[in-house]
Amino acid sequence: MGLDLGYWEAKNPEINLDQAMENKFRDGYPNDNILFENSVVYFM
Repeated sequence: MGLDLGYWEAKNPEINLDQAMENKFRDGYPNDNILFENSVVYFM
C-alpha cells in the first residue's frame, strides 16, 4: 500500500529515557522513524 510506518515509545517521566532507548535498540527496535518520549523529553 506504500504506507510509511512510524513507531512511538512512551515512557513515564521517572524512566531514564536514554537507557530505555539503548535497551530497545539492543532488543531489535528500528532506529529510524521512531519517537521516544516521557512527557518531558522527546527524541526523534
